[in-house]
Amino acid sequence: MKGFSRSAIAVFIALGVAGWTSAPPSESVLFSAADGSKGGIYYAGLSTGNGEALYGTTDIGGTSGCNDQGCGTVFELTPPTRGQTAWVKSVLHDFSGADGANPQSRLITGSDGVLYGTTVQGGADDGGTVFKLAPPAAPGVAWKQTLLHGFAGGHDGFYPSGLTADMQGALYGTTQFGGSTGCGGGCGTVFKLAPPADGRTNWTETVLYRFQGGNDGANPLANLIADANGALYGTTPQGGGTACNGVGCGVVFKLIPPADGQIEWTEAILYRFQGGSDGATPYAGLIASREGALYGTTTAGGSGSCDCGAVFKLAPPVGPHANWTETLLYSFQGGSDGGFPNARLTADRQGAIYGSTNEGGDLGCFGDIGGCGTVFKLTPPTRDHGAWTESVLHRFSGGSDGAFSGELLVSDSENALYAAAASGGGGDGCGGYGCGVVFKIDLGRSFGFVPYSSVSASSAPASQYPDGGTISPP
Repeated sequence: MKGFSRSAIAVFIALGVAGWTSAPPSESVLFSAADGSKGGIYYAGLSTGNGEALYGTTDIGGTSGCNDQGCGTVFELTPPTRGQTAWVKSVLHDFSGADGANPQSRLITGSDGVLYGTTVQGGADDGGTVFKLAPPAAPGVAWKQTLLHGFAGGHDGFYPSGLTADMQGALYGTTQFGGSTGCGGGCGTVFKLAPPADGRTNWTETVLYRFQGGNDGANPLANLIADANGALYGTTPQGGGTACNGVGCGVVFKLIPPADGQIEWTEAILYRFQGGSDGATPYAGLIASREGALYGTTTAGGSGSCDCGAVFKLAPPVGPHANWTETLLYSFQGGSDGGFPNARLTADRQGAIYGSTNEGGDLGCFGDIGGCGTVFKLTPPTRDHGAWTESVLHRFSGGSDGAFSGELLVSDSENALYAAAASGGGGDGCGGYGCGVVFKIDLGRSFGFVPYSSVSASSAPASQYPDGGTISPP
């Protein structure tokens, strides 16, 4: 099989966004799912292939089944052709349940255009699946889906999250449940899925680590990133101690590959959240700088009065016996600035960070703090020890513009952000709230549509931090 594209696995995704012009950021909807019949509820972020198209998944829609809502879809969204204005959505695959159901995580792309992803349910044991979707060999031929692994629960794990890949084509991911006898259904796993050896067809799953639910963390929900030595980094929203109502406030962990002659991976806890001003409950995965600092979000905690989350940085130890150091870059206040971020961050070449919040913004919708969520930018300080500055790029109204945005995709050439929102968009589908939208936020200047770019191989080691975001040092 061919390797994965550099934008999917090989480097920090260092997508540059130029400084704003006088024009304010503006949102435009590329596609709106009216009733969900052809796919709806866009939980996952978007991906790119070898061209200009965007790829994503919907939690419902497609063929009948799965409580008559459909089991979800994989779709392609292509930009307007010359003389046209509308983006065109094509459904590449309808899940049936047996081959997977309810995809909720971002796809990754191989250099040959093959898409890889997960579903949280479906498969023979209804524990979720890992799949690949190969593009047609000739025009007019359907994309071909292949089930790579079906989770059986128990020690195998179930309810998988997003994937990361290495240069040899192996896939790595987490499951929220299973793996052990704790946590009332298992505390989750980290797994590896190795491609078939020559002459064989089956992929091989290996569970690299089973969480116990104590100090080591519990119930991971996000994708992993990896360093040049093959170590994996991730988060769990629970575990790490007895705070946060006794279940722990979550951890940032590192999994270290076996030493020569050994077979066991070793977990190291880089940080245990305490649930106060340091944050709590990190649902999303991490991004990393070339210097090895990790950046992420917590959906709770922080120094704001609403206890509605924060953006944090973890700096690596400065000595052999020192600890990682956490710094909060921003604590959400729960009003117009947003609250409860639960999607992974992304970054530009100038060191600014972009993300979304699930609530807040003060426009429409209902929730703990009100509002349908925001898209925000954090600008690094201009001097040492200065404060990061938050700017809200868009506040969702819950109407035609969408609601509850997920992970952002940066196009440096266009000075724009692309993402999907799980709800809104108009229409009376999906409980009357709309079935979601795919949208673009223009940050002020457009240079014309060209493929989404990534940092060159000369800028970062080829195997460092697959599928992560790059942050240049402030």
